[in-house]
Amino acid sequence: MSNDVATPLLAHSEAAKVWRKTRALMGGTRAMREAGQTFLPQFDGESDKAYTARLDRSVLTNYYRRAVRNVVSKVFADELLLEDGTYGEQIGQWVEDVDLQGNHLSVFARAVFQDAVEAGVSFVLVDHPPGLEGATLADEREAGLRPYMVHIPAERVIGWRVERVGGTVALTQVRILESVDEPDGDFNVSEIEQIRVIEPDWWRVYRKVNDSGDWAIHEQGPLSLGSVPLFAFYTHQTGEMVGEPPFEDLADLNITHWQSASDQRNILSFARVPMLSATGIEEDSEIVFAPNTVLQSSNENAKFGFVEHSGGAIQAGAADLVALEEAMAVLSLEPILSKAPGDQTATERAINEASSNSQLVAWALGLKDTLENALLAMAQFRGLPDEPVVKPNLQFEEAVGGDADIQRLLELRVAGEISRQTLYTELTRRGLLSDEFDADTEAELLMAEGGENNGNLDEESEEI
Repeated sequence: MSNDVATPLLAHSEAAKVWRKTRALMGGTRAMREAGQTFLPQFDGESDKAYTARLDRSVLTNYYRRAVRNVVSKVFADELLLEDGTYGEQIGQWVEDVDLQGNHLSVFARAVFQDAVEAGVSFVLVDHPPGLEGATLADEREAGLRPYMVHIPAERVIGWRVERVGGTVALTQVRILESVDEPDGDFNVSEIEQIRVIEPDWWRVYRKVNDSGDWAIHEQGPLSLGSVPLFAFYTHQTGEMVGEPPFEDLADLNITHWQSASDQRNILSFARVPMLSATGIEEDSEIVFAPNTVLQSSNENAKFGFVEHSGGAIQAGAADLVALEEAMAVLSLEPILSKAPGDQTATERAINEASSNSQLVAWALGLKDTLENALLAMAQFRGLPDEPVVKPNLQFEEAVGGDADIQRLLELRVAGEISRQTLYTELTRRGLLSDEFDADTEAELLMAEGGENNGNLDEESEEI
């Protein structure tokens, strides 16, 4: 078998380049350090030792991860449930352990939702253990065989085929990269990489058969649904089966902040230690610099002093970090804030009738459709008449006030038209910040994150 089965589509490969940024940011400081020069380039002439030291003292202020978790927590502030009367006892039991991993539908859906916010798209596969030969549905039910959901992260879908079937566009083939654990000896476990190919009436699993990387069919079997049971959930669709992170601009700013903060910490490590300077002494003179030591020279014109950083670059770096943080604050709230009511498409007006017209509501409704399609496929596997209806939480916008002018306030702050104190006051009044929020305490925290200025240090030698 050729390697074609393992070759990802170009569109997917291009999207993966974007996903690497968001996945690294979600991994925090450790992941960003492990990425090394991918997100923190090495300076020309900088030694490997100096670069490693700079990388090790760089710390990520993770606005991106905070924004992702914020929107996810709002959608899942309440447990995700099904509409009464739309499902029977069998579906009700499956929902309690929807993935055969002990996870309730709400817990499973949360992982899918967060993955889509990170990557722009995520997938739910409805799978079923291979049936018993000659067994009826009743036999399989007795044996505990039943359909279940599998969360497929965006990177795992490496190929697909979409065709027009009966006047509609349908997914007719998908290739999924999987990793399974199998026993290896008495005590060890080996991780096996395989590729699952699913078509409307058949599935196949390929594994490598030699060191050259050739793949062959490991197992296969029929599929009774007549369709590919993979369902995409998008937060920012850019093509068929492809998406890009809706917070990509925020991710780029956060990476810029990571680089700027690294520069800031690097310059502070030098600026905090003054350099001893000496003139009028012989080049081979030995200078001992320590407490209770007197510097001496036989040259009456000799001078000793310190050269200290002026602090100008440090102040500029601190200002750059503050500007980036305020810009990130604006971008992190975009999916939550309502848009101006006078500029809406027909789709936006329909969403507004359901609850509100924020982007986050559209995402919640998209997740509802994906889960309902997956639940319907589970019911069809068993021949059940159920058509479950999912009830997502759509009331989160009220919890933060939902005033459209919050966006304008943030823009005014970034532009320098209002003070930070005024911004805090207005956000507290609108409920975005709690009543216990203290501006002075927040200022101290920001100072601690950005590093203190070294004051106005003179770039000159002070004679001793």
